[in-house]
Amino acid sequence: MRRLRLAIEGCYPSFSSTDLVMRVLGVLCRYELVSRRAPHDLLIRGPFSDGSARRRLANRALACHQRLLRRDTALGLHVSSENPFATNYQSFEESGCEFGLGHEIRVGDGRYLRLPHWLNYVDFRAQGIPSPERWVRLGSPLALEQLTQPLRWNGKGAERAAFVASYLNGERRFLMQRAALALPIDGFGRAFDRSISDHTRSSFTKRELLRGYRYNFCPENAIAP
Repeated sequence: MRRLRLAIEGCYPSFSSTDLVMRVLGVLCRYELVSRRAPHDLLIRGPFSDGSARRRLANRALACHQRLLRRDTALGLHVSSENPFATNYQSFEESGCEFGLGHEIRVGDGRYLRLPHWLNYVDFRAQGIPSPERWVRLGSPLALEQLTQPLRWNGKGAERAAFVASYLNGERRFLMQRAALALPIDGFGRAFDRSISDHTRSSFTKRELLRGYRYNFCPENAIAP
């Protein structure tokens, strides 16, 4: 099998080593990661590719360079779990890619496969797809049999909601304040504790934290359908 030359841009830092898309790709073929400036067969573009003026300028320059060297035959795949309506996040349409994977609502679009991000954390080892033994932010992977049964693991949790967030913008703050009128909400993460630098250094995992709560409050960071 010829080795696939794969370029990645605009994805979160651990995308190449942990994301479900990359783990499935590793089962289907052999690939080597190359710079976008080098010849490549597939370009995976994430949601952070064209968010800022500097990124847009750099991407236009690279695209022009590819065309001049006649390297513009690579297929583009947009992969994102971010809200495309949030500021500085690139949507499938904005990416210019031929195909897309993510949770955008694109009914009837044969170029786009809806792939909710929670599938990334399901244990697919029985299906031949490698899965981490433990996720830094989540904890243990989600078992398929657990997902098909009623929720019992947090049955003794408090009648309150846990809210884990690094950033608390106006939309999230408003939703939290309104929801708190009906249900007490406890905040966790950097948005509520400035001693925490990021999710990977928060000293807790979401599954362990949520075991003590009956509800999980999960507002988006921008208004969207």
